[in-house]
Amino acid sequence: MRRRIKQSISFNQRLADEAASFRKAEELPPGTARKLLMKRVRQAEANCRHAQRSAIFSAWAAESKIDADRRAITALTLQDSA
Repeated sequence: MRRRIKQSISFNQRLADEAASFRKAEELPPGTARKLLMKRVRQAEANCRHAQRSAIFSAWAAESKIDADRRAITALTLQDSA
């Protein structure tokens, strides 16, 4: 059985923290190590933006489903009363 871990920090916050920790790359002298860490910074920031957009879309989709359910219930109620 797979262990489930309840995260105390949101996924978006963990991504932002990771990007911030990689920001130390700006202090390194030019070279391969700095280049690789800066690449990780860009990836972490892009993932953070993607996660935020996904959260917005998920909230919108959930709200749309709730609205659709409300319309269906209203339609059934009106149909039953007719």
